[in-house]
Amino acid sequence: MDFTIIALAILTFSSGTAVTTSDTNTAPIADAGIDQQVAVGGFIVTLDGSGSYDPDGDNLSYLWSFLSVPDDSNVTMPVWPVPTFVNVNFTPDVVGLYVAQLEVSDDWVTSTDTVEIRIFTDPEVEFREKALEMYQKMSNRKNVIEACEDAPYFIDCVVDQFKEKYKNAKWMP
Repeated sequence: MDFTIIALAILTFSSGTAVTTSDTNTAPIADAGIDQQVAVGGFIVTLDGSGSYDPDGDNLSYLWSFLSVPDDSNVTMPVWPVPTFVNVNFTPDVVGLYVAQLEVSDDWVTSTDTVEIRIFTDPEVEFREKALEMYQKMSNRKNVIEACEDAPYFIDCVVDQFKEKYKNAKWMP
């Protein structure tokens, strides 16, 4: 949508000649960046409005907000850096769809664009949780403990043991 604001001024000089000037303003182009898919688990998502521009070369101001977040999410637009920055970061807290909106203004006209950020469960994280859960339920953990007692990272060894044992399971990553 292209908005044009035309300012028309007529100046009269003592000679009686009229001079006409016009100044047009084209709406800025908001670009909230590409849609993203990110695994949940402390990863930071960067919202990038650097593709936004003003065809007239006017300075731009930016305002980021969330249009929607998953029901169980407590995420909000960060206070620092302020949401008026070209780029802002946030850390998603639950799996689901986050929709952010960027408003770009040249002080005359505002344009908007949205970006979708889909947060999913990392299969490796999900598998580690499943392996630990199964380990906790095992009646005889002796074989796993013996196999992993000298491993530098016990949990990684346990996960590897389960990967080998259940390599054909449908829930494997």
